[in-house]
Amino acid sequence: MSDLDAFMAAGSTSVSNLILEHFNQTGLTINELVVYLYLSYWQQNHQEAPDLATIANLTQLSQADLFAVINNLIQKRQSNSPARSTMPARPAIIMT
Repeated sequence: MSDLDAFMAAGSTSVSNLILEHFNQTGLTINELVVYLYLSYWQQNHQEAPDLATIANLTQLSQADLFAVINNLIQKRQSNSPARSTMPARPAIIMT
């Protein structure tokens, strides 16, 4: 099996086309986009909350940097969507 075959057989993660088509208008940094993609992947493929150490390893960010990026994403979501600001953040992040 070639490397390409292995990648194709591994499955896929669904992401909104809008985030890709309008990335320059989202106000997201590259790190925020990468973390968003990994959190989307985790949510679509796991039952448990994501482990911060695992996501940090996958994104090649330190745990402190990952935590800062996640906080930035939460703040951006709340500032862009006042109706959602009273909703609890999900999923819970496990810090090890």
